[in-house]
Amino acid sequence: MARRKKRDTVSSQHRETILVVDDSVDTVEVLRRNLELHGYSVLCAHDCSQAMDVLEASSIDLVLTDLRMPGASGLDLVRHVRDNFRDIEVLMITGYPSIETAIKAVRHGAVNYLPKPFTDDELYGAIEEAAARIRARKSQRDPRLRKSPLPGLVGRSPPMVRLYDLVDRAARTKANLLLRGEVGTGKELIARAIHLQSDRADGPFVTVHCGSPLDETLERELFGETKARSKEAHGLIRAARGGSLYLDDFTSASLDNQEHLAGFLEKTAHAKGRGSKTVPRFFAATDRDIETLLEAGSLRSRLVHHLGAFEIEMPPLRDRGEDIFLLARHFAEAFSKEIGVSVPSFSERALDVLRSHTWPGNVAELAATVRRLVAMSNDSTIDVPDLPSLLRFHIDRATKANRSLEEIENEHIMRVLQASEGNMSRTAEILGIDRKTLRTKLKRIRAPQ
Repeated sequence: MARRKKRDTVSSQHRETILVVDDSVDTVEVLRRNLELHGYSVLCAHDCSQAMDVLEASSIDLVLTDLRMPGASGLDLVRHVRDNFRDIEVLMITGYPSIETAIKAVRHGAVNYLPKPFTDDELYGAIEEAAARIRARKSQRDPRLRKSPLPGLVGRSPPMVRLYDLVDRAARTKANLLLRGEVGTGKELIARAIHLQSDRADGPFVTVHCGSPLDETLERELFGETKARSKEAHGLIRAARGGSLYLDDFTSASLDNQEHLAGFLEKTAHAKGRGSKTVPRFFAATDRDIETLLEAGSLRSRLVHHLGAFEIEMPPLRDRGEDIFLLARHFAEAFSKEIGVSVPSFSERALDVLRSHTWPGNVAELAATVRRLVAMSNDSTIDVPDLPSLLRFHIDRATKANRSLEEIENEHIMRVLQASEGNMSRTAEILGIDRKTLRTKLKRIRAPQ
């Protein structure tokens, strides 16, 4: 990724990101180098399928595409961009120029059409015209689309831009909110962001974990002492009045507790409908598939109905493109300040590895990884050898193909535990299992053979 560094050192005039699409590797490489020397950030793809993946994961300003490619053509890509992305400009280049093709390109949404061979001046002139339109739009755009609504939210990728818009809309409603997404995607962080932007910002934000193995424990936490054993025990629902109550892992609650909570929400729905703050606003979060749970009968549909008036799907980290770099640097700065050391930088190779990892534990896994790197690093630069073993390349031993699935699982569990610095809760989150299951697996792994 030396190209990003080159862009910054050669020129700070341009900040647009260009996606170059051509099935010719040589053509892509020449265009990439020349555009970066002129100060642009460049991403590359060799067919329309790769281009669509890049468009979904990264924030692109301009697409520069060839006309003829295997599979879908450049005209197909132009139409896809125009129908799915509001602000991306498209330039088409081709070695097979014709008036008919030029007309089709413009009709489908290309802002310009360059027949080969073209001069550098013609290429950069067309790109700068498109870039000027991009900058004009950005200068008029809502600033919330260019930066996070709260300091705790980091990211500029298209999925995060859409999320910021949902946060703003959710903050202006009074409806309960359902947050869906994988472990570690930041569901509670988004709930807090919405709470702090709503008219309940001055009230409390109370969290309750619904995964308690004892039915009466969760019921007592939510509604208070059923037998009035303690005059001070009022329950978290009452404690959150005037504010918000965050139900973490609500789908793990027993059916009885789900029914009790659904009944309470039905009785108080009219109060919240009039904007009353005598009851809290509910945020419900889960990383489980709600439709599957409903079909299996382990989740009450009436509870989902009352909690899911407004729904947000959290994007996984693997779909957030360059946000991984922003988050890695953000965590490095925060953790370095926390322990009083200089902020390390990441080598381009290390950033490449971070970008290519699938991050099953999402932002929580990335944060744990960076914390460990900051604590363990003795150098000013974090390089690939410093990364956890799970992220590094290893040549398979000849015996690996003969290993059982249990052996491979055991090795993966121990690697994640090591990367999480022995933190059982974080390890369980990354692996997608509960702490009890993790303890059982570790007991099996550590048992004398």
